[in-house]
Amino acid sequence: MTTPYSEYLRLISSAYFRRWWKDGELSRLVVFKTMLGIVDVVERYLRRYIPAEAARWFPASNPNVESDLERFHVSLFNEGESYDNILKICHLLREHPDLALLVQASPAFCCPSVVTEAMKSEIEAVTGVPMISITYDGTGTVQNDVIVPYLQSHRAPVASR
Repeated sequence: MTTPYSEYLRLISSAYFRRWWKDGELSRLVVFKTMLGIVDVVERYLRRYIPAEAARWFPASNPNVESDLERFHVSLFNEGESYDNILKICHLLREHPDLALLVQASPAFCCPSVVTEAMKSEIEAVTGVPMISITYDGTGTVQNDVIVPYLQSHRAPVASR
């Protein structure tokens, strides 16, 4: 399951907007709310070209932001990709409670992915969902094999004809 970038922006924006409001960074808040509004307008236009069942819409407001972060001992005033990853994980599990595996795919030497990977035990303990990391190092070697055991143990039953 992947997350469109526009959805990702909406699901993390609520946390940033709250932080900027509390910090009194109103000009930053106005600029980014305006930019998100432009993303929404463009996305609404583009949704005309995709099937209705694929055109799900996620609002820019997440009333659970602070409680989502607190579950992982993260403050609203932290920041970075690992912070964003926590918000994304909470969102995905709310929208898809049957998720059986979290996969973090990242390029080699990516500092935020290393931080998120260090949080793996906490993420698994809080969510109850196993997490694996795949680091793509640019060598072209097969990296996805680590997922195979999870896919085999969670196969959907084959429908009989």
